[in-house]
Amino acid sequence: MITVAIPLGPDPVYRDYIEECVASVHKQERPPTEILIIDDQAHLTDTEIAHLRALGPVPLRVWPTPWLSGVAHSFNFGVALARNDLVFMLGSDDRLQPWAVADCLAAWQEHQDPLGYYHMDVQYSTGEQQSVPCNAVMVHKGLWRHTGGFPVHSAVGAPDHIFLSMLLSRGDDAGRLYRVKSSTPPYWYRVHDRTWTKRNASCAGVVGPIRDWFATHWEEPTWTQ
Repeated sequence: MITVAIPLGPDPVYRDYIEECVASVHKQERPPTEILIIDDQAHLTDTEIAHLRALGPVPLRVWPTPWLSGVAHSFNFGVALARNDLVFMLGSDDRLQPWAVADCLAAWQEHQDPLGYYHMDVQYSTGEQQSVPCNAVMVHKGLWRHTGGFPVHSAVGAPDHIFLSMLLSRGDDAGRLYRVKSSTPPYWYRVHDRTWTKRNASCAGVVGPIRDWFATHWEEPTWTQ
């Protein structure tokens, strides 16, 4: 029914949190049918993979990237390689609350829109909450086929920021936003000094022009025509 895709990059800090991340998926009230770790040059060992699989009952696969791809392309790989049409994107340093997948599936049952971007409310480890669309999201493969997914331009900066700017500027032609209804934020985001966002802070000056260019020049991929 749904795959949880987790990119794992080479920064050692993510190894500190991956066990907690995977364990939170296993503890879902409505478990997904697959956990897919995109090993983006983290080089998980067989022992580490076996340990993650032993954390719970959800089948877990690991797909190693052929080269360092970054978080945007790792999420794209996750959507493409998932064995389910519905894919939830989870950062390896974050975790899901037990009701997260159930709320996602309820949102899908309500809308059943393959071009939907089903975004969750976020609880930050520092106490703040966020309800605007971001990277805490479930998508259908149909949206990624229709749009091409996170663009190559978002290898620098926040891929969700650039992608969402395109969706909002194009209206229903590209996709539609749906908020996953939850009484309490189902996505827990860990704030630390090595997050992808903080490590790319020096690129903030170019993200705006890249976002604007992509929103203006986006075209439906030729494979859908």
